[in-house]
Amino acid sequence: MIVDTGADYCLFPQSNAFDLGIDLEKDCMLFQTSGIGGSENIYFLERIKMRIGREELFVSVGFLRRDDVPPLLGRFKCLDRFDLRFSNYITTFIKLRRE
Repeated sequence: MIVDTGADYCLFPQSNAFDLGIDLEKDCMLFQTSGIGGSENIYFLERIKMRIGREELFVSVGFLRRDDVPPLLGRFKCLDRFDLRFSNYITTFIKLRRE
């Protein structure tokens, strides 16, 4: 996945929904969103388990009805749980301690 610190949510192409056994029409809510590339319909799934390294978390994700976009790792319930370090083409995720 591409770490996208400007993305609110994690975003996947439709082929990833198929790979994960998710039916976009039945399992997701349809929303319209806009960003740098314009407006787009997003199939939104409120909760799915994701693992980053040894950390498992539940995140909200969106799926596009196309495959010409890479999977994006966004902030909400995902990147906002880590201290990210970018150095020498290596991205390091350090889990933030919750008080």
